[in-house]
Amino acid sequence: MVVTDAGPVALAGRQRAVADLSADCWRGRWCRAVRDYNDDGWREYDDALPVIATTLQLLAEHGPLGPIWWRFGRPGRHSLTEALENPNNRAAYDLRQAAREDEQQRVHQELMDTLVCIDCGDVPEEETTWVYGSREWTRHPGGRC
Repeated sequence: MVVTDAGPVALAGRQRAVADLSADCWRGRWCRAVRDYNDDGWREYDDALPVIATTLQLLAEHGPLGPIWWRFGRPGRHSLTEALENPNNRAAYDLRQAAREDEQQRVHQELMDTLVCIDCGDVPEEETTWVYGSREWTRHPGGRC
């Protein structure tokens, strides 16, 4: 969509009005993985249509391949190919989830590395608290096997 014949404020207002009225067409459906204990998720764009807009002035100044396109639902201006990409999709969520899992593994490994036995140098492979009968024993940093 290319808007024209008005000042910059009016053009921006026209684009915003069309974006608000057509949100059900371009927004996509929000999804979450039930097994994940975070508020993150992704958008499914199966039935969504990407809508992009610019002004005639920006089009004349930078051409159709310049960073002039506003993808409804995203901040800023983008090139045509970037504007047509579906943001925050399942692939982007999977990357964020993998980064979260890597960080959890790194934190866990750092904890386990602090539990090296001062006598034998053994690093436990599992959590460090055991229960024997009514007693609980915890391996502390710098402790012994």
